[in-house]
Amino acid sequence: MKKRIKRIEIGNLNPLKRYVAFDLNTNSKIYRQNGLLYKVPRFFGDDLKFVLENLKKKKMNNVVQIKDIYTKNDKDYAYSMRYYKGYKSIRRFKSRDLSLKFEDCKKIIKAFCDLGRRNMIYYDFHKGNVLLQKKTNDIVICDIDGLEKCRRKEDKEEQLTDAVCLCAAYIYNTGFPEMKAYVKTKRKLDSKNIIRSCLDTIGTKDFFKNVDKMTEIDQEDIKRNQRRIKQEAKQEYKDHFDYYRNF
Repeated sequence: MKKRIKRIEIGNLNPLKRYVAFDLNTNSKIYRQNGLLYKVPRFFGDDLKFVLENLKKKKMNNVVQIKDIYTKNDKDYAYSMRYYKGYKSIRRFKSRDLSLKFEDCKKIIKAFCDLGRRNMIYYDFHKGNVLLQKKTNDIVICDIDGLEKCRRKEDKEEQLTDAVCLCAAYIYNTGFPEMKAYVKTKRKLDSKNIIRSCLDTIGTKDFFKNVDKMTEIDQEDIKRNQRRIKQEAKQEYKDHFDYYRNF
């Protein structure tokens, strides 16, 4: 029998210790106690309920583990999840060895693919929402308030496009929006064109073959071009907003 999420009438969480999440950009209230985080989102809608139930039914090692939902006056208003002690967001690993970053990227893309297979789509892509355990090299997607129920077939392919862009941003130490703007120009990202091949084959049987090749990306080529691509990505992002601002 599949596990269902438990609902607990708790009243309020104010007696718990308030938790400050340095790695997350969130307006939700978060509390911490006994190895758990308790999160009170700004809005507790049907999509969040679907996501919580879905994640609870079958534990995913690459997404935060959900425990219970808390109710107040018979209305859902908070949920608890595992506290990942020792994990930090990937934006804190600018100097991580590139060979390890390439392995991380394969895990990140797999995690978002697994979410798509379970009919969930992520809408809050940035490096602060992917956690890494340096000792074990484990990857975990956090801040699941950014997940929604999938409603279009195209959403799954767009999610994988964003996942590859996030990985490219991680490799080149730039922001996700800047890298996404750069990717749209169709310019080459690495000498073997592996990142571009990943993007071009999303939705085909060759996609995962190309993802596996990410460990073959030329590290010296990345180091030589990192600063240039980072600057060009920032400029593309700026130009994109300047263009629409002039309308």
